[in-house]
Amino acid sequence: MKTTALLLFLSLSLPAYADFAQVIDSDGYANIRSQPSPNAKIVGKVPDGAIVALSYDEEDDGWRLINYPTPQGRTISGVIHYSRLKPIHTYPELPSASSGNQFGCSAGPYRLTVNTGAFDFPRHRRNFTAIYNKEYDSYTFTHYKGKPAIGTDGRQPDSAYRSIVLSGKQGRSAVPETDFDNLSSPMRNTTAASITGKQIQSTCLPATATAQALTMLCLYSPKAATSSA
Repeated sequence: MKTTALLLFLSLSLPAYADFAQVIDSDGYANIRSQPSPNAKIVGKVPDGAIVALSYDEEDDGWRLINYPTPQGRTISGVIHYSRLKPIHTYPELPSASSGNQFGCSAGPYRLTVNTGAFDFPRHRRNFTAIYNKEYDSYTFTHYKGKPAIGTDGRQPDSAYRSIVLSGKQGRSAVPETDFDNLSSPMRNTTAASITGKQIQSTCLPATATAQALTMLCLYSPKAATSSA
């Protein structure tokens, strides 16, 4: 059997990003609107079960400002009514464990394991896009292989994720490296992982997590399991 895991990575570079939420809508999707009104223009749709970033804690008549990174690489910003959102922090917490360059969490038969290691910047320099700051005679590295460089606030990374594996009843599923190769500087004490699905709804969230944590949201669905030859 082959399990399918969807991973969405978001970097919390601003304190305004204080939480994440999962979209829960019986219609199969929730509308993203331009203004906090049911009559406002629809600027996008978020499928049921997807994860969005909440931009601030305050509600505007029950609406929340969100950012939704689409599978196509776009980020849609707008508002969604709070009744369609389940904050990630409301899921049961699981203790995380680490050893050497490995950390993760588990619940029942499900386990998320992350391996990290040193990053050879000179070797990968050609894959970065940088902006030169003449005043400070320095570079800000904005993209890696065409994707936003996340984890160092524009500085040269010295560590990175090596592998991310989700295992469960249906087997073992390794996340493709292309899904996380633009992430760097993993910090075990500020990494959160959420595993959600029909048989498990839990989060790994160390007590020391901060608003600037690099956050991993991992969705696992038993229904997504398919047989492979």
